[in-house]
Amino acid sequence: MSVFIDCNNTPVVIPTLISMSMNKTGCVKSQKTIVNKNKVVEVTIVDTEINPSTINIHEDAILHFLQYVEQQSQLNPDLPNVHMHTHATSEFINTYLNDYLISET
Repeated sequence: MSVFIDCNNTPVVIPTLISMSMNKTGCVKSQKTIVNKNKVVEVTIVDTEINPSTINIHEDAILHFLQYVEQQSQLNPDLPNVHMHTHATSEFINTYLNDYLISET
């Protein structure tokens, strides 16, 4: 299990809870959407089993994103820090996905 912390050693709650859940249950939550013949949309949350190596991959991806958020918030205080990462704009996330991750490969 990973405990995610910021540069001041303060735990980052949501990612840590996600890590705890994955490690305890061996599952991740996903959304399943079904449109029935009457065009009624049914949305359910389902558990998908994953193995320990996949959990490590997920935790590494979370850590990598949080490190990017922390780095960017230190460069520009107007950007969300790791405790407010859920408030990141789609532009911020797209920059991470389309520019930062690609430049690292």
